[in-house]
Amino acid sequence: MPITTEDVLFVGGLLGAPFTGGLSLLGCAPKLFGGSNQQTQQQAPAEAFNLLNKSIEEMAKMRKDLEEARQKDLEEKKKLEKNLEEVRDKINNPKLREPHETDQSLKDQEIFMIAELRKINQRIDEKDNQINTVISQQTNTTATGANQASSTIKSANWSNFAKGFQPSFTTKLIIAAALIVIIYLMVIKN
Repeated sequence: MPITTEDVLFVGGLLGAPFTGGLSLLGCAPKLFGGSNQQTQQQAPAEAFNLLNKSIEEMAKMRKDLEEARQKDLEEKKKLEKNLEEVRDKINNPKLREPHETDQSLKDQEIFMIAELRKINQRIDEKDNQINTVISQQTNTTATGANQASSTIKSANWSNFAKGFQPSFTTKLIIAAALIVIIYLMVIKN
């Protein structure tokens, strides 16, 4: 049975454990617990990142639309508050009234405007909640995407390193001899 790169990494990881504080055992984990490096790596395909990007773009558009609608509601609220102030001034000062405006009609306008202001305030609050929800979703989606991208890059780098390490037969013999010497010296010292 020929010595594979995975076998060399496994033995090297076991032997290097005392000198690396156990970190070299991480390379041995797939062989110790069954499976291969390919099975333990979970890489997201490019399509997943494209979908993630589209999702982030859609959320940004949704947020922008909500903020624009909120701004329109704020402008409408400001205009209505100004009109309400004018109606209240007319109620308090009859000299400002038009000839057709009566106390009752002005009070009806005031009640109507107060009700409209409540509706607008409620819409603004709903939009604030929706904007906060979208911001939270954007943050979570971005964090998830960044974590997945980082994980994919790390596993791809490790995978490329392991694939790139393909020693010749002579190098394998030298590594095997060095390992035998190290094991021999460890046994003799004990």
